[in-house]
Amino acid sequence: MSLSPSLTPLTKLEPPPNTFPTVESSSSASAEYPQFLLFGDSITQFSTLTLQAYLQTQYVRRLDVINRGLSGFTLPMGFGALQRFLPSTTPRSTWPNVKVVTIFFGANDACVPGEQQHVDLQVYVDTMKRVMQYPVFRQGGPATTKIIIITSPPVNEHQFERMPSGHFQRRAGITAQYARAAREVGRIEGVFILDFWTILMRKVGWKSSMGYGLHLTKLGYDVLFWELMNLVKQDIPDCAPDNLPFVLPEWRNALLMPTYCT
Repeated sequence: MSLSPSLTPLTKLEPPPNTFPTVESSSSASAEYPQFLLFGDSITQFSTLTLQAYLQTQYVRRLDVINRGLSGFTLPMGFGALQRFLPSTTPRSTWPNVKVVTIFFGANDACVPGEQQHVDLQVYVDTMKRVMQYPVFRQGGPATTKIIIITSPPVNEHQFERMPSGHFQRRAGITAQYARAAREVGRIEGVFILDFWTILMRKVGWKSSMGYGLHLTKLGYDVLFWELMNLVKQDIPDCAPDNLPFVLPEWRNALLMPTYCT
């Protein structure tokens, strides 16, 4: 399921209406927050003041937005890290409820052959399948995670240093191949796809969304946020902020509950 909607004009970021929806965990002894997991490389890691903050504003009291961006990591390296910070070998009762996960790798994997971070395209595809099939994301029923693949953005190859051979560390054409592969494996596996590569390529002046060749400017993160929220609202409406309950009750209701008045 791919989506490349027209970009919503960027206006002042407002939290969702405070409608005090039904509390999901009010009758439970524990109140664990479901998670919106951002899983990726440096583009994710560096989003703490932009994408992650924007999302947490929207999902405050509904989901915890967790940043697991790993600068310099490739997808196979990320899969190794996933098994450490979200182990599937622990009892199922201890697994978190990851409501949504974005998988945003490929920028480093697509380094030209000969670079330390280069990952063979087929290895990238095979590893993407392993991540999507990870047991914590496939718990079944309501606990099954909504998976969103975000394709790597285009690169401005001329901003990278040349290798001793005279070639650039990254090439736009190679990055496009990895973005295309991510789209295809996502389509085959039936997960959601945010085709960020195509979104930026179709955007006039797309280079203004990029920083040093690879990373995003604030404008780039703004585009990513609005496109991601458009996808969620249109394709995964049950995970849209307005449709999720508070984990803990609104204060007026809490005043009526002994648990909160001891």
